Amino acid sequence: MSDLSTERFILVEREVWPSWYDDILSKCRDAGFSPIVRQHVKEIQTVVGLVAAGLCISIVPRSTAKLHARDVAYVTIEGEAPRVEMSIAWRTDDSSTLVKQFLDTAAGYKKRR
Repeated sequence: MSDLSTERFILVEREVWPSWYDDILSKCRDAGFSPIVRQHVKEIQTVVGLVAAGLCISIVPRSTAKLHARDVAYVTIEGEAPRVEMSIAWRTDDSSTLVKQFLDTAAGYKKRR
């Protein structure tokens, strides 16, 4: 991470993704620097587009690599990387077996973490 100390960053706005934003800043501080944030945006797709345009770098969730963009390379961060906080959304009036099974599976996954 300390190798990134002189790079310019683009980050998703804290208001949009507070846990991710705070974790990135924390990881940078732990590496001995405060990131030079050139721009804040609302969507991860915008982050990828601006990186592709050569304006900056960013730290993104691994799943972002599925957003294939020309001239963008994704590199895994060594050590403990920032974590993405996840939530589940479902219709409260949906009592189907499928929804119940999904919620049970998610609860089991959470217990294993």
